[in-house]
Amino acid sequence: MMEKDKRAQVEIAPYDSLVGGRVLVPDHVRKIADLVAAGRDQEKLAIGFHGTSLAALGVAMKTGYIPTGRSQKCEGHLYFFPTSHAPVNREGLEPPNAPPRTPTERDKEAFREAEGYAHDLTRAALTANSLGLDLSDDLDWKIAMHIDDIANGQLEAKPGTVDEDVERIKERLDEKQLSPRALSRLDRQLENPEFDRGFVLLIAKSALEEHSPHLGDPLYGDLKLHLPPEGLSLEHLVGIEPISEADFEVIEKLEKRHCSGN
Repeated sequence: MMEKDKRAQVEIAPYDSLVGGRVLVPDHVRKIADLVAAGRDQEKLAIGFHGTSLAALGVAMKTGYIPTGRSQKCEGHLYFFPTSHAPVNREGLEPPNAPPRTPTERDKEAFREAEGYAHDLTRAALTANSLGLDLSDDLDWKIAMHIDDIANGQLEAKPGTVDEDVERIKERLDEKQLSPRALSRLDRQLENPEFDRGFVLLIAKSALEEHSPHLGDPLYGDLKLHLPPEGLSLEHLVGIEPISEADFEVIEKLEKRHCSGN
């Protein structure tokens, strides 16, 4: 009984732990801070929205590049929801019977989709840090992305995603001594509105000039850029919109910490 109680004690990692112990480059930190300050001011220049987490911005503060997806499916690609300003072929982006929408309606929906993805990635990153998971490992990535299904005993109800890895995931959780009770508790904590965090990147047209877009998930409404290993340069962004005031504040703190006197 004592062992079960011990295993159930899992606390959410501090939000700024998503940046990790990286040595940040002041010029990159300042660039991101400037993009966050711009927010959606230059939205008419954006050809797409990409949702991401503080963890990805932490990488960019070191390298100057937004990293690509970490799962095997997304590796080497950056998915985004195109705006009405994107000079792309929209065939296959929406179901054939989808009702017509105005450019403004399409842009609002694209931003909402990216915002939701940013929230999911932030939740996954916090889950990984809290449970000691490595998001570069595909199995740990699936655990972090589907903690709600795992915690609620609905893992088997995900055909085509994590269903084929059910036994491997259970073995991994046993290896890390993570009990269902611990996962359920963490899942409930992450449902708190204070964890509705993340960032939406506004991608510039120059990204399409350097990297060719391809259809993302069929009929899901997104496109993807095939990128070099380092990812997407910060020079291809026209703004970064924080989901919450807390996100804005953490960028401000990082700028003060790493750019003062530079």
